[in-house]
Amino acid sequence: MPRRCSNGASNGGAVMNKRHECIEMLAQALALAVCARDDDKAERASDLAVEIAGIGLERGYIGQSDIETAKALALVELYGEGAGA
Repeated sequence: MPRRCSNGASNGGAVMNKRHECIEMLAQALALAVCARDDDKAERASDLAVEIAGIGLERGYIGQSDIETAKALALVELYGEGAGA
């Protein structure tokens, strides 16, 4: 059964897009946290990643396995294709 969008419309495609967007934003925040040049920026990026994950989980856009996917994508972003293996 498709999930309902925030506007109440039944649209599985919109939820899938939210899932992909959430995973991508989480991966970017994680990569930024790792490569930040100072501790303050790294901490802010880490806090952002926690917020993105929390909202995604709360709204049902992502699951725990999607967080692991975002971690792998962040590693690939930082270190190349061989990093996620």
